[in-house]
Amino acid sequence: MQPFEARILRKILPSADEDRRIREVVREILRTLERVLARNPDHPGALHLYIHAVEAGPEPRRGETAADRLRRHPPRVPCCHP
Repeated sequence: MQPFEARILRKILPSADEDRRIREVVREILRTLERVLARNPDHPGALHLYIHAVEAGPEPRRGETAADRLRRHPPRVPCCHP
């Protein structure tokens, strides 16, 4: 890798501290969404956000139940229904 490329990567990739903070924020978001879904398992907004919150993580299959539940709702958001 050339020095110029290395400088660009350092600018666009999160540092270890930033990466750790991002993971903490995502965990808090997931906890909040899970509390909402525990009270109202068919809340379309919470289902939608939960799917997006887990899809890029290490366990994207965690969103399958939410996707199945969301599929039962009438289409409101284009990315939710094929």
